[in-house]
Amino acid sequence: MATSYANPDGIGNRLGTIVTVSTFDEIIAGALTELVDGVTGGGPSFSAATRINNTKWVRWEFSTPRVIDEFTWYQGAGSLGTWHFEGGTNGEDFVVLHTFVLGAAVYAFSNTNAYKFYRLRCDVSSNANTAPSVREIEFKIDIGVIPAQLPLNYSYGNSGGSGDRASIITVTSNHSFSDGAGLPGFVDGDLRDAYATKFSGVWVADDYIRFDFGADNGRIIDALLWTQAGAFSHGTWKILGSYDASTWTELKSAFTLGGAINQEIVLSGAGQYRYYELRAVSPGVDTTTFLTEVLFRVLPAQAFFPESEGLFIDVEDALLDTVIESNIVVPLINAVFIPTGTVVLLYRVKLEGEGTPQMRVNGGAWVGSFGATLGIGDTLQLRVRSANTILTPRTVTVTIGALIGFPQEFGSGVEEWIVTTGSVFFSAGYSFPVLVGA
Repeated sequence: MATSYANPDGIGNRLGTIVTVSTFDEIIAGALTELVDGVTGGGPSFSAATRINNTKWVRWEFSTPRVIDEFTWYQGAGSLGTWHFEGGTNGEDFVVLHTFVLGAAVYAFSNTNAYKFYRLRCDVSSNANTAPSVREIEFKIDIGVIPAQLPLNYSYGNSGGSGDRASIITVTSNHSFSDGAGLPGFVDGDLRDAYATKFSGVWVADDYIRFDFGADNGRIIDALLWTQAGAFSHGTWKILGSYDASTWTELKSAFTLGGAINQEIVLSGAGQYRYYELRAVSPGVDTTTFLTEVLFRVLPAQAFFPESEGLFIDVEDALLDTVIESNIVVPLINAVFIPTGTVVLLYRVKLEGEGTPQMRVNGGAWVGSFGATLGIGDTLQLRVRSANTILTPRTVTVTIGALIGFPQEFGSGVEEWIVTTGSVFFSAGYSFPVLVGA
């Protein structure tokens, strides 16, 4: 598929769809997230002391693999020495696509492979020029595969994972913080010190930082990215999840928090939780380090029904007082995808409406509301008894949501099926009389 700057994620403000991560120890007057904010003026600068090192890079993660064969780089006057533009599938292993002297220019190269991650990496020959501000990068990019056609997967780029999430995630703690933005700074999408916070005072075991994704918004997360402005550590912590802030499940046993600018913490279990909590075990917090952001590697919010409406085909002119069966659908075909080796999710199905609605999964026995569980790829069929009066609709409301063992309101998707009787007074089993003779 052809590449173009006009395709999604090519130009403009892409803070909500592209995740920027860097190994640079010090950025002057700004944050590298500004490279995809759509503003080509101003911007931060690289620190000379940390740039002349081929382990230093800035990386962009896209929500799906994309082909890039050119980019435009905006910066102030001057050269930044030799750099490499690289592509990778997993965020760790990369191939070099282009090597060049970095300055304000357009860089074209040959590439037909789609990568989920791209990065700019310093060469050891990068120079110590700190004068140029680095302002923006624009990508000549393909349109990508329509997300609904892909198995959905964990990503920091999914909703709630990165960017400004202050409107959907509430951060609380039983302990005070100092400086900057306070607790909201963990989820505001801004890595600058003025929008960060710091630990304050003496922390003890069971002190916590809690992230609440809100009612009806349980999320499935398999990793956290803790970011801070230095390499200080903060003692031993663990991570827990809960759907009610009362009963907690340990998702990561004791580990040392911090120790690096970017620390990815992979969870040992996955489940759908409203609350995620960093809880102190044996803390030793550093109160001088700016704590800039917490990102979540999260599955997309469940989209159980692949169509906005009409998945079940409504029935008109139904016979009176008759059991009517629906078409067979696969509701979870485009829902969350769980990689091999993690938990298998089963969802409950709630039926509401008159006429004793029932369902069956994979052609099995007919059961009532909550009588069967539904997995990804399973078929679902409904049936209901039509009204005993003409031109009367009966609506079956289908709610697919809650993981087994979780409250029903979590992550639900709703669909309706309507069965309407016809305009004649016939019912099941009615037969016309046979007229004999003339």
